[in-house]
Amino acid sequence: MWSPATSIVACALLAACGGPEFRGVEEQPPPRPAQPVAEERRFDPGQGLPDTEDAAAPTVTAISWPDLRGLQVQSGKASEKLERLNGSTVKLAGYMVPFSDDLESVTEFLLVPAAGLCVHKPAPASNQIVFVRMSTGTARVDWSTAVEVTGAFHIDEEDCPFGKASFSIAATATSKW
Repeated sequence: MWSPATSIVACALLAACGGPEFRGVEEQPPPRPAQPVAEERRFDPGQGLPDTEDAAAPTVTAISWPDLRGLQVQSGKASEKLERLNGSTVKLAGYMVPFSDDLESVTEFLLVPAAGLCVHKPAPASNQIVFVRMSTGTARVDWSTAVEVTGAFHIDEEDCPFGKASFSIAATATSKW
C-alpha cells in the first residue's frame, strides 16, 4: 500500500510528465515482424546443402548423396550431372570414417551418408563412399557429427581399407554441419 505522501508525489510526477498516454487500437504502430528462430540443422543425406558461399569465392556446387547414385556401379557410367561436376569445386555433407580409431586429426578419410557405415561389412555401394584427401592441413575427427567437406570433386575409383570409393574430393575445408 502506498502512503498519502507517496500518492501525492506520484500524482505530481504524472501531471508534470503529461499524464499517462492511452492510444486506441487504430493508433497503435504496426507489430514488428517476428524474428526468425534459429533452427538446429539436422543432416539429411538426400538434401542438398544450403548455399552459403559469398560472391568473391569460387563457384561451389552443393551436391547430395542421391546425386552420387547417378554413377552406375557395375558399368561405371556416370550421369550427365556427375560428368559436369567432375573436376569442379563441390560441398558435400556426410559422416567421417577415419582409417584408424585412435586419431584426433587426419589428412585422409572416407565420407559416407550415415554414421558408422564402412566400419563393418558389408560396405555400402561404392557410389556412396567418397575418399577425402585434405589438400592443406588436417581434419578433426568426429565420428558422430555430420561434417561438410568442400573441395575438388573427381569421379575415380579408390581402393580403401573399408571398401572401394567411386569418388574423391581434394578437400580445402571441412566443418561441422
